[in-house]
Amino acid sequence: MTSISEKLNRAIVGIAGLGGLGSNVAVALARGGVGRLVIVDFDTIDKSNLNRQQYFTDQIGEEKVSALTENLKRVNPQVSIEGHKVKLDAGNIPDIFADCEVIAECFDKAEEKQMLVEAVLGKMDKPVVVSVSGLAGYGNSNAIKTRRISERLILIGDNESGIDTVGLLTAARVGIAACHQANAIIEVILDGNLKSYGIEKKFPEEQFPQTVAELLEQLKIEAATVVAEVDGQIVKREKFSQTKLHKGQSIELVRFVPGG
Repeated sequence: MTSISEKLNRAIVGIAGLGGLGSNVAVALARGGVGRLVIVDFDTIDKSNLNRQQYFTDQIGEEKVSALTENLKRVNPQVSIEGHKVKLDAGNIPDIFADCEVIAECFDKAEEKQMLVEAVLGKMDKPVVVSVSGLAGYGNSNAIKTRRISERLILIGDNESGIDTVGLLTAARVGIAACHQANAIIEVILDGNLKSYGIEKKFPEEQFPQTVAELLEQLKIEAATVVAEVDGQIVKREKFSQTKLHKGQSIELVRFVPGG
């Protein structure tokens, strides 16, 4: 029987974005014994990052990929790190994360969160993606939840507290969300699943929208911040107005708010 440490050591996890979420997720996974991390970020370290990100004052100005690699190797010299100093987009995500069984979405902007989740679920067959929506502010720690939205999408957060509305990111609350992410990733690696599930939304027949676009209009949600899944299939954003809905379908919407 394969031991827990062997399963973790064989695992390959991708981390998209190395800010408050990504740098903390990476440290937690390295300490936890995950064998290989694929870390991606195009940015450099700024003084303003240090209130919540796993970097040091003498690393200001350095590329995040290089600095975090150095820090992770100090935490766990055995971890294998594949770093990419690039800006992720829908075109390069499948190639960069091709070997990963789980991908942590750790972006700041809601539109980028949506883009990554749609790209992974729509263009890749294997990885589970663990995303975050709603972590800004302070207090109310228990509002941050882990939910399995579908077979390959896990969502962390309170789904409300965005940096655009709250105006503050703190190490404590960002860290809570990042540890939720790392914990969910480890559970997927070890058990192959996650034991918490989202709640299906039901609509009265007389209010049932005819298309995904009409559904978002009813809910007053911006399409650029949403991933939609209908009967287990991801619907691309450009198809929202063409995708017909009918009674009895399973419809899942994930709305992203900024912060990471």
